Amino acid sequence: MWTLRKLIRVGNLPDERIVILFRFRRYEDRSYWLVLTRPEVDLCMEDPGYEVNLEIEGMVAALARVCLGRVDLPRAVKCGDVELRGAPRYRTALSSWLGVTHFAAAAHAPTHA
Repeated sequence: MWTLRKLIRVGNLPDERIVILFRFRRYEDRSYWLVLTRPEVDLCMEDPGYEVNLEIEGMVAALARVCLGRVDLPRAVKCGDVELRGAPRYRTALSSWLGVTHFAAAAHAPTHA
C-alpha cells in the first residue's frame, strides 16, 4: 500500500478530496484508505471518517500486476480480478490517477542471453 500511495499521479487528481477504500480478498480483516487531496496522498490504516468515493476489492496479486504494468486496470476489472464500486466518474478516472512503478519498464524490457 505504501508503494501504491507513491504511484498516485497527483497532477491528475480533481480539486475535491477523494477517498478510496481498499479491501483485499483473503484478508477481510484489513482495510486501507487512500485520502487524495491534491497535492497530498495519505494512507490510513483506520477509517479516516470521510465519505468513501470509491471502493476497490481484489486479490493482492491482481493489484500488484496493475501497479507493475503487467495488466491495465480496465482489463483487471473486466476479468473480475479487481472490483470497483463508486460513481462512474470516479471508476473511469481511477486509471488516470494510478500510475505504475518505474520497475514496470524493466519488467517489459527484452532480456539478452
